[in-house]
Amino acid sequence: MNVETVIEKQVDFLHKRRLSNKTSAFLVLFIFLFCVTASAQSVQKISLTGTVIDQAGESIIGANVIEKGTSNGTITDIDGKFTLEVSEKSIIQVSFIGYTSREVAVGKQTNITIKLQEDSQTLSEVVVVGYGVQRKVTTSGAVSKVNGDELSKITVPNAAKALQGQVSGLTIIDRGGAPGDDNPVIYLRGIGTTGTSSPLVLVDGVEMSLNAVPSSEIENISVLKDAASASIYGSRAAHGVILVTTKKGKAGKVNVNYSGSIGLQDRAMKPKQVSAREYMEMVNEALINSGKPKGKYSPEDIDITERGTDPYKYAYNNWPSEVFKSTYITEHNLSVNGGNENARYLVSFNYLDQPGLTANTNFHRYNYRTNTELQINKFIKLSSDITYRHDDRLKPQRLGDALYRAWAMQPTSPIRYENGDYALDGQNLNAVSYTDLNVVGEERYVCDAVFGQAKIDIEPLKDLVFTGLVSLNGQWDRQKIHYKNHKYYNEEGQLITQSNNPNSVEDARNNRYELTLRFLANYKKQLSEEHNLAFLYGMEQISYRNYWSKAQRKELVSDELPEVSLGSAASQFAEGKPTRRGINSFFGRINYGYKDRYLIEANLRADGSSRFAKGHKWGVFPSFSAAWRISEESFMKSLSFIDNLKLRGSWGQTGNERIDDFMYVPQFGTENVIVNGSLSTAVRQTRMANSDITWETVEQTNIGLDFSMWNGLFFGEIDWYRKDTKDILLALGIPRFIGLDAPMQNAGIVRNSGIETMLGFRKSFKDFKLTTSVNFSYNDNKWVDRGSDERNINGWTIQAVGSPIHAFYIYQADGLIANDEELAEYKAKHKSDPRGMAVLKAGDVKFVDINEDGTIDANDRKIYRPNIPAFTFGLNLNAEYKGLDLSVFFQGSAGGNQFLEKEYVEGPNYEVFTGIHFRDRWTETNQRGDASMPRLEAANNRNSSTYNSFFLKDCSYLRLKNVQLGYTLPTSFVNKMGMNKLRVYVSGSNLLTFSNMFQGIDPEKENGRLDAYPTLRTINFGININF
Repeated sequence: MNVETVIEKQVDFLHKRRLSNKTSAFLVLFIFLFCVTASAQSVQKISLTGTVIDQAGESIIGANVIEKGTSNGTITDIDGKFTLEVSEKSIIQVSFIGYTSREVAVGKQTNITIKLQEDSQTLSEVVVVGYGVQRKVTTSGAVSKVNGDELSKITVPNAAKALQGQVSGLTIIDRGGAPGDDNPVIYLRGIGTTGTSSPLVLVDGVEMSLNAVPSSEIENISVLKDAASASIYGSRAAHGVILVTTKKGKAGKVNVNYSGSIGLQDRAMKPKQVSAREYMEMVNEALINSGKPKGKYSPEDIDITERGTDPYKYAYNNWPSEVFKSTYITEHNLSVNGGNENARYLVSFNYLDQPGLTANTNFHRYNYRTNTELQINKFIKLSSDITYRHDDRLKPQRLGDALYRAWAMQPTSPIRYENGDYALDGQNLNAVSYTDLNVVGEERYVCDAVFGQAKIDIEPLKDLVFTGLVSLNGQWDRQKIHYKNHKYYNEEGQLITQSNNPNSVEDARNNRYELTLRFLANYKKQLSEEHNLAFLYGMEQISYRNYWSKAQRKELVSDELPEVSLGSAASQFAEGKPTRRGINSFFGRINYGYKDRYLIEANLRADGSSRFAKGHKWGVFPSFSAAWRISEESFMKSLSFIDNLKLRGSWGQTGNERIDDFMYVPQFGTENVIVNGSLSTAVRQTRMANSDITWETVEQTNIGLDFSMWNGLFFGEIDWYRKDTKDILLALGIPRFIGLDAPMQNAGIVRNSGIETMLGFRKSFKDFKLTTSVNFSYNDNKWVDRGSDERNINGWTIQAVGSPIHAFYIYQADGLIANDEELAEYKAKHKSDPRGMAVLKAGDVKFVDINEDGTIDANDRKIYRPNIPAFTFGLNLNAEYKGLDLSVFFQGSAGGNQFLEKEYVEGPNYEVFTGIHFRDRWTETNQRGDASMPRLEAANNRNSSTYNSFFLKDCSYLRLKNVQLGYTLPTSFVNKMGMNKLRVYVSGSNLLTFSNMFQGIDPEKENGRLDAYPTLRTINFGININF
């Protein structure tokens, strides 16, 4: 009885028994798979299994394995393995782009290992894409890849910062931040919306922060830049996708790796302070310019202070240097991996100890991960991944005040009195005391995170693989803040002021869970030597749960016992908020290739999100892409120096569901009101509902060209794109008499368009190897439509059609009013000035009357680019000579602006930190209209507070991001010590910065006010050992 007869009889039986449709379908499918599998096994052929590897012994993914003279073939899996039913007399052909093809006679072999010789390194590259892997040379989307080895050369504790400048189109801005809280800003192909514009980061397929993964754990990173590559992730991929693949166990003997480093960290940028004499004379100058009869400091005061003989009564301190002190940093990694063809494992441990530059600030990270893979039989493979991370972050409760006040302190104020107590300046401030836990108390953040993932791959039929996955990402964190009471006294013992009165403690807990259930069906078939086909179908459900609570009490029994239970019950306060949401998804992809010359891909995903009202929950996101490998055409054969020349194009849509919850229902809030003479808490509606709110949709077109020449000597890629974010959520104006905030509406359109390029060179000269690459990108960002709200002005920024998001909207400056003659001319020409015409003096900033109406007012403001760069670039150089290796990495950006404000431009006017840029200021003896700083005037900031372009600086920069010099000891020497490899190195990050900014101002800062934790410069010494 043949298989078809069996199936027909079983189906007829099921119908007679009238089983439910779902049960019948399941049983029919099971019986079909069972019978087909049994039938396949009954064929008298050899079941040949094997592995395809390269010269280094690494698995080759996606290699073609075909029985010669037939259409019987398959493709190697992610481990380079294949299974093929063949006859004993057959010959199999193994090929992979970038490698020399091989033919192998089967004979009586049942398991073989086939090694391919590399033909061109560039063509052999494999990249991770959505829910799978593809050969880089046959992808039709815009995908960039960074190997983990490249990231490990940049010894920074944050993987996101190591990625900075590595990928064209990926903008990463290091804004600084305290240890463990230094999350850089990430944009992929520009800012797409007014809300969250950061790309989706997936670690081994599960959403996670890039900062949560140590660089040592990363195998590679793929950046999906266009809609064709990202649309498979639908509503979460509006701003691109970053796929992080962690290291896995490899077959072979037990392999032990250790890497460790210890180094010194300090501020990357240090503003220089003027001398004591200069500062005191400038303060006097500012007072006299304000109309005072004399200055604050006498010549005797200046002389004594300059000599520095009395640090208490005649102090002159550099307060930033007192608050920020250089310190050490150390990181250690240990991993063990091994196994055989059927079972592989990897166990790793990472430890980071990073104290802060400020006292009593530190961060400890412990990361443990285990990964296992088990081949049960030729049909079933199991794998699991478990990661545990523990973060412990400590900082003073008033660290924020310390960072800001370090620049706002009077330099002539002593740090301590002679009796050892903290001294106060004229504003009753002391920045150093704000870092003392005995004064301000502590803020401690502790987080425990567990990520677990289990996966099963079942191959019931040749070339068909079913994958089931379940993962749980849980995080439990606690933030406890102790507001310690402290009394400040003067030298005579009199109470001057106190902080945190009364004392209190705040204890917050947050538990987060993300559960992912996923089913995939992958079918890959090499139809013949010319045709290959691949299908992907998937279903996914992601559930999010978040439980946040906070309790607070004041008037603690003692600051030595900072517990909520030991505070006054009369002052207790508690709040909490549970959050639940989810996404259900169905998606699919089809790939077709003809001779690896003509390539087509189509993706479709449907997402349903709980964040939208009924009728708007589901969104569909398609994409299409195609590629033409011109180099494979017959007319290109005469150009043998061209390894690969590929033209590709794509179009697609992605969505953004990362909005606030429950925006489709009315929003309510509480407030205190008087009812019958008593204070009561009332609930009132605060915002109108919009039940029609829906997805922000990103539509993107991409055209790209990939090339490689002279056997991979030169290689590169160029892309042009246009990305429109539509239906952006805006709060459009409503009549005031309604009494509610306007609801969010889908109304705006933002366009990002630009060019990206990467060029590389790779060459070996006997013992010398050189690899270099440069990437460059340009992005033009602008509003295309804002509904009925074409111009929205907020302080010094504007959102307007035709201008970039968050553009500056300020007065245009034309240098300084050089002298009294120019002042008289300025006043005669203009009827008014926003600073007040009567107070203007020579040395003030000169504004431009843009509309030439004789009045300088709000209508004369001009739009300037924001602090997001239009151009980004990176240069990577790697060289090896025998045991020596050198890597040099430059990174930079251009086309952005930064507005300088407050302390850095007020200096002597308010008796705060005064940088050397004040040396080039307008004075009675330096009446220059092009001086760097305007006139000094005590307690006056009319020139900088009336926002204008005089204080807007081009924040373009070029930074020597990283240099690493290493030496690998000779193998013969290392083997005697029981090791396989021993390498030592020294590296430095953020070593040099070239910028147009005033000295000491970091061009990557969010704004020009010195109030944030500084960017770090580090020097590390490290070692890599392999046993």
